[in-house]
Amino acid sequence: MNQFAASGIEKYNEGNYEAALKDLNLALTLYPDHAQGYAFRGKVYEALNNTDAAMLDFNRAIDINPEFAGHYANRGYLKYNLKDYEGALLDYNKAVLISPDFASVYNNRGITKAKIKQFASALEDFDKAIALNPDLHTAWYQKGLIKTRLDDWDGVLDCYNMAIKLNPDFGQAWLRRGQVYYRLREFDNAQRDFYKAIELGPEFSNGYTSLGTVKDSVKDFHGAIELFNRALSINPLDYKAWSERGHTKAKLKDYRSALDDLNRSFEIRAGMDPLDDSLAYEDRGYIKERLKDYRGALDDMDMAIKLVPDAPSMYINRGKIKEKLKDYAGALADLDKAIFLNPSLAIGFSNRAVIKLMLKDYEAAVADCNKALSLNPDLLTAYETRASAKEKLKDFRGATADLSLVLQLSPGRHSAYFSRALIKEKLKDFKSALDDYNRSIQFNPDHSLSYNNRGFIKFMNKDYTGALADYDAALLLAPGFPEILCNRGTAKEKLKDYSGAMQDYNKAIVVSPHYYTAYLKRGHLKAKSKNYSEALIDYDVVIAATPGNYEIWCLKGIAHYYLGNYPDALINLDKAIALNHRYAEAYRFKGQVKFKQFDLTAAIDEYTKAIELRPRYKEVYNDRAFARQKANDLKGAIDDWDIVISIQPDDSNFYYNRGAAKILLKDMQGACSDFSKALDLGHPKAAGAINRFCNKC
Repeated sequence: MNQFAASGIEKYNEGNYEAALKDLNLALTLYPDHAQGYAFRGKVYEALNNTDAAMLDFNRAIDINPEFAGHYANRGYLKYNLKDYEGALLDYNKAVLISPDFASVYNNRGITKAKIKQFASALEDFDKAIALNPDLHTAWYQKGLIKTRLDDWDGVLDCYNMAIKLNPDFGQAWLRRGQVYYRLREFDNAQRDFYKAIELGPEFSNGYTSLGTVKDSVKDFHGAIELFNRALSINPLDYKAWSERGHTKAKLKDYRSALDDLNRSFEIRAGMDPLDDSLAYEDRGYIKERLKDYRGALDDMDMAIKLVPDAPSMYINRGKIKEKLKDYAGALADLDKAIFLNPSLAIGFSNRAVIKLMLKDYEAAVADCNKALSLNPDLLTAYETRASAKEKLKDFRGATADLSLVLQLSPGRHSAYFSRALIKEKLKDFKSALDDYNRSIQFNPDHSLSYNNRGFIKFMNKDYTGALADYDAALLLAPGFPEILCNRGTAKEKLKDYSGAMQDYNKAIVVSPHYYTAYLKRGHLKAKSKNYSEALIDYDVVIAATPGNYEIWCLKGIAHYYLGNYPDALINLDKAIALNHRYAEAYRFKGQVKFKQFDLTAAIDEYTKAIELRPRYKEVYNDRAFARQKANDLKGAIDDWDIVISIQPDDSNFYYNRGAAKILLKDMQGACSDFSKALDLGHPKAAGAINRFCNKC
């Protein structure tokens, strides 16, 4: 070797590439067939990013000395960096054929095979490299990467442990081992390794990014974001940092900013790898779903599946989005595909059960939940869905049992308490329902519907003040929720706060102009205040929206009755009866109209029809008794009051009315007995009647 070549090689090893190039050019001018000179000049050109010149020199070195393994190794390394993996493999194969004990070449060939997904063969090369040179830390490291691909986590840790033992300053090995610990959820070990990786390579972003993922997992979201910010200040093209920061922001419900981060990550990594691209689309689709951009989310999931068509989880996620779009057939097809790809995936059956529930195929929903639970007995959503399906099948006991199982597995799951309370209401077990709403609120004090429903039970128990307090709490959490506003208005009515009730009904209508229950309740309150004309306006709004609602036609007829508009009253009451010929209230008020029109026979007929439909309708017996009395059927009137009193024996009015009829029949003893009973019950006119008719006896 001449002195210029030796000087050039020395300067190359020192990293002084320009000076090395001058010396090697001079050496090759003097000795144009110096293969080693071409080999090192090729390395210099490669270091200077002149890959075309480097390739020419490596080719020339091989032409001069085709039996030297190192020349093929050099060219193979260059081809690898140029992403010509097949060409690199040919060169590495030639190198090990010439020199079978060349450990570093086996290592590099293994790296190349891994790039083209020949993992088993790559593993053999790393094992060969280690057998030839057990201290080759890079081979241990690369072997760990392959074992990661093969999910051999114990083997991975062994490899990274050995790489770190051989080279404690090998930052990438610390980083990779930390990522394994993170995957195994050994967060303390992961954190330790990531801190070490940062110490060894503070100029690299990936250590900060990886440490941020640990902080995220232990719910230190703000700490995680600080680390991702640090990573991005070092390397603005760290797509994983953008992506992970987006995920963390999503957990903080900062979805808009999260979407911006994922879009940036997507821009950077798009086209790198189909799997990476697919995950990018999937991540972005998730955030769009949270932002209720279901069409945008669906577009992203379609693209994710196009890139990786055999990933069951992607079909499951796309199925969820289609469910939100009410494309139940499409959702079902996606879940069928997910189950086909992985028949052991419990969540696939559980999610499919949800769709079948939506499609009212309750038996099939139960069957899918049963399958999901056979695969994963701890899958809470499957129990909850099965409970919903059983409830629809009227198997309330079975539904309650499923929700109780959920609470055994997850005692703080407020949604299970809430759902169980709803079922207990249907079973008329209001005390237990109240207990469950209390627990639901205990575990989720921000759940407005739990307060609302608890308020309803208190209302049913005549605890109107307690109900009002719950409705107030619900509205603090969900201001403007029309149903809760109406419920609060009803409680205020019971507490005689009619102005407050009217304000709630008005607000419900302003917030939700198509919530017709508010118009109905407001109309009731106006009618209660004898403002029947205004009530009719509200009733007409409800009728326009729900013309088949027989109750509202009846209410409209009643309002006309109280206004004295008897023909209009009859028209509306007849409409109610045409829609529901078994609606007793409509017949009663037809009777009232006929009574006012002095058509006593027709009035009695209408009252009788109402009684036939509701045999214990005491008000109608009372109405018919008056009509019979006016028609001089005093015995019939007394018979009706007998029935009324048997139904409600503590109402003084009924005794007084019957006593008055008995006076007309000259049954003075019976009349005085009734007046005396009416007096005992507090009737204001009973004493006068006794003085007039009974003290003479």
